[in-house]
Amino acid sequence: MLCTDWCRAFVRVELSGLCSHLSSPMKRVLEATRDDGSEIGSVPVRATSPAVVRVPQRRLTIDDTARIISGYAAGASMKALAEQLHLTRQTVARVLKREGVTLRQIGLSDSQIDDAVRLYQSGMSLARIGEKFNVDHGTVRRQLLRRGVAMRDSHGRERSAHPQADDS
Repeated sequence: MLCTDWCRAFVRVELSGLCSHLSSPMKRVLEATRDDGSEIGSVPVRATSPAVVRVPQRRLTIDDTARIISGYAAGASMKALAEQLHLTRQTVARVLKREGVTLRQIGLSDSQIDDAVRLYQSGMSLARIGEKFNVDHGTVRRQLLRRGVAMRDSHGRERSAHPQADDS
């Protein structure tokens, strides 16, 4: 059935009459029915939203899986492998678990925690200790707190257990 100008106008009125705030897909539908291609209302119609950037997913090949396993076995971190292969760290971990690879210890060993306690009490910062053991400073902090080590403030002073409010 051939749609005449009257038919297009009727569809446009019916579609736009249902709501006052039209969504982008609806605006594109209505714009497609116009002969002059003009904007609907005062809002310009965009093909895609600039805030939404979609990255196409790709399937991991057998070669990718082999590179992950061999790289991890050679001592590369999951984070480094993820950056190298343009993947997330979670994807690398999932592949390693799926393939039955034994994951290295995450965090600090007991002897490393003992060293971290000693270094922190001698005045070294959490960040420097983290660099030394190749872990995040938050990991160091969490382990020190579990051992009951009192944390310092950003100026190197011990933090009080209960800050006192000024009575003035």
